[in-house]
Amino acid sequence: MHPIELLALDLDGTLVIPEHQISSKTRSCLTQLTREGIELVIATGRRYRTTRYVIENLGFPVHAVCNGGALIKHRDQSTLQQTCIATEKLTQIGGLARANGHALVAQRDSHAKGGADFVVDSGVQWNQPTRFYFENNRNFSAGSNYLDQENADEFLALGMFGEHDPLRAFCQQVGRSFQGQFHTTVVPFNTLQTWYCEITQAHVTKWSGLEFLADMLQVTIPDAICAVGDEMNDLAMVRHAGVGVAMGNGNPDLQKEADWICGNHDEDGLLMVADYIREHNDKLR
Repeated sequence: MHPIELLALDLDGTLVIPEHQISSKTRSCLTQLTREGIELVIATGRRYRTTRYVIENLGFPVHAVCNGGALIKHRDQSTLQQTCIATEKLTQIGGLARANGHALVAQRDSHAKGGADFVVDSGVQWNQPTRFYFENNRNFSAGSNYLDQENADEFLALGMFGEHDPLRAFCQQVGRSFQGQFHTTVVPFNTLQTWYCEITQAHVTKWSGLEFLADMLQVTIPDAICAVGDEMNDLAMVRHAGVGVAMGNGNPDLQKEADWICGNHDEDGLLMVADYIREHNDKLR
């Protein structure tokens, strides 16, 4: 056994409550945990801008694994690593999305490069959630027929909004067409009361991002890492971390893979994780 040195937390359904907020009890608990020497890391599918909203509400800087592992940010907001999708693959997935009536949303690191956080394919009609998402983030979004562009190799992760079953069917098509080159998952997007399909390169996960940070921070992999999440895009880190925890409100399939299950995210369930880390580390002193 090894002491826990790093705590990785998903955001939506795990750490945050509505409006990018963190409950006062959870915030105080995590602040104290870091004072006790535990490295806190955010591991999320979110883009960096909305991740920063949460970090600001947390009250202290932390490293962040964003876009499902494709973008890794230092606590000083500099970019440590980014893994972009090749233009050829972007074009192929975009064409497949268009053929199924989906508007692809491509995420990028605007914090480092300037410009939009994400670009929505303008070559297909947008459904209502896509249009709302675009307009609601108007200062950070752009529409472009980027399938006709060359060298569009700045995109980190892809996605689309829609109904659950059509998105699941699209995931299956991606699997057949790309033979394991991409990982897809459909997660609830509660803000818009819809579903979101995440598409990332198969070798890029929240866990691969955590491995990068752990190596930089000289944290023992995987024994010294505790990872907590609620959805199947957290599977890699929950499965591979020394201690993998699923939220009480989490996806039942993720809960089956976890070492144990804590409380619900909106009932300060992470306090149970903090107590576990302290008890675990005290036993090893």
